[in-house]
Amino acid sequence: MFDIDRKLLNMSNYLEHLSEKAYKQNDIALLKEIVQKYYDLLTDNSSLHKESQSPASFRPLVQQYENAIELFEARLNANTKLNSPNPTVNKINFVHPKSAQQLPTFLLDVPTVIDNNVSTIFEFTPSSSAVYQFTIIPFDQNSEMDIDFAIWKDHYNLHPIISSQSNKTIITISLNADTKYTMKIITNMSDPRSTVTVTKKPIIELNKPVDISLPPEQFAVLKFTPSQSSEYTIFTGPYGGFGSNNDAGIRIYSDEKLSMSLAGDESLVTYYMQAGITYYIKIIPFDFLHSRIQIVHAGNVDLVLDIPSDVDVPGTNTWVLEFRAPTNGSYDIRTDYFRGIPTDDYPPYTVVSVYDERLYELFGWGNGGVGNLSLDGGRNYYVVIRDYATDIKVRVIATSRSIATKEILPNIAYDVREPFNTKAVHFKFTTNISEQYVFWTSPYGGLEGTNDTLLEVYADPEFSSLLASNDNYNNTLFSRVEMNLSAGTSYYIKLKARSALDTRFMVASFHDSITPSNLTLTRLSSSSYMLTWNAPLAKETITKYEIYNRGVLLDTVTNGLTRYIATGVTMSNNDLFTVKAKDALGNVSPASNAAWSTVDLKYHYNAGRLDNITLEPIGKVIRSFHYDSNGNLIKITVNP
Repeated sequence: MFDIDRKLLNMSNYLEHLSEKAYKQNDIALLKEIVQKYYDLLTDNSSLHKESQSPASFRPLVQQYENAIELFEARLNANTKLNSPNPTVNKINFVHPKSAQQLPTFLLDVPTVIDNNVSTIFEFTPSSSAVYQFTIIPFDQNSEMDIDFAIWKDHYNLHPIISSQSNKTIITISLNADTKYTMKIITNMSDPRSTVTVTKKPIIELNKPVDISLPPEQFAVLKFTPSQSSEYTIFTGPYGGFGSNNDAGIRIYSDEKLSMSLAGDESLVTYYMQAGITYYIKIIPFDFLHSRIQIVHAGNVDLVLDIPSDVDVPGTNTWVLEFRAPTNGSYDIRTDYFRGIPTDDYPPYTVVSVYDERLYELFGWGNGGVGNLSLDGGRNYYVVIRDYATDIKVRVIATSRSIATKEILPNIAYDVREPFNTKAVHFKFTTNISEQYVFWTSPYGGLEGTNDTLLEVYADPEFSSLLASNDNYNNTLFSRVEMNLSAGTSYYIKLKARSALDTRFMVASFHDSITPSNLTLTRLSSSSYMLTWNAPLAKETITKYEIYNRGVLLDTVTNGLTRYIATGVTMSNNDLFTVKAKDALGNVSPASNAAWSTVDLKYHYNAGRLDNITLEPIGKVIRSFHYDSNGNLIKITVNP
């Protein structure tokens, strides 16, 4: 068995050599095939050993190795277009030499099988400067794991972070681009084989404070892509915002390989960065590093979304920052402790107010900050910070929030009551029928009152494509929008107010909004009667109602009354009443439902037989009669 094992190990070693050739030829597909075959054959070898098979049972496995080597050699030779035949190789007795110049190499994201009976020393050359992880998983996961790892560069030992789990060991270490590292991996277990996978950890986006712990000689790489061109400051501070400062070197690069340095210093770097350009930031500890890394806007006059501004202005208790909202949306602007570090000397006892570009219209205010601000993209706003102390020493940050949108139905009143510093609410409406619709506001609860509202209709949920708007419809403090809508299309509505939002909001088809309903007739005496009806949904716009009898105008009602009393009249079967509404713009509604004075049944005959019975005065057929060819009654149909 010893000779068979030695042959198999030598041949698997040669497969590893072929994988290196595939890598040098940049044939990644072939490389993966060789590595997978190498792994599969070693796994089969291990299974046969566990089953205590005889040497003869290993012959098919040896043949698989020989076939694999011949196949891969042929494909490698085709890649290099060799015209001469390969030297004859005794595959059974082949031993691949392991000199200092021919160490096995780990490839990024490619699992590699290692066997300490063959080699313990390996090489790895990263293509970019970053934090890498080596994950080692032993073949025999049931045995107690005992793995030693060492890494060095130019005979200088490095200090990785090593963590162990139940079935694997993870080594985390920072490595520089295009640098050859040598490592030694020893698996002190009965089965010396394991798999090693090298992965690159994602680079952290530095849009919020990042807490980092690093041993000496290691580094961390962060990246930052500013949304606005300006000066930014990167600095280290107490880990978690507590404790003492922990210094480190900071360098800014323009590329992921960290080959083009732009600026650098100890603990704090200020640099002008272009919007939309990604910058790479390397943090280099002088000793053990336990620090918070932050990036802030460098000036005391501008506020950038998601980037805090640390404002330090002695001798004043009021300061103004300018903020340009990048898109239409809802925003929060808050104050926090200076540099994010709580102190007893400068707590953020502030009042935050947000004004338009003229410092005239107030959009919202609050103690310590203001939230849910509805701001327009591309527009400049002024953020006024007032501190109860004699010095301004606070952190200010603006963040966006998703727009909360409520889905609504037609012909339903929605009462909206929001405090002074909310300023806007948002709705979504989807039509079923293509026709003219009306959106409008009215007094809260349908009662008396006023509220200066602005109503806007948009085509998109980001509220960026404005379709229509209205402020102070017909010289009132309420708003109304009329427009043609398409069936199945969603529309988005924003309601604003000059102060607190205290209003009723509705949407309906135009005809539904101004048409009276539920008309009824009540006899008061032998010569008088009363008509009553429900006011239209948009009753605030109605100036008068018109009373009709069989389509002929009988009278009008004003002053918002929804009843009509007629006296000194004689009721007849010809009376058929309807009501129409007329609004301030002269629009006349469709007729309401009909009401009639008396009910009379009329019998209709055909060839001497009863054909149907109708209800007068409207002529509605309430019952019909059906006969067979012999004149026999076979069916009576009753209509509702």
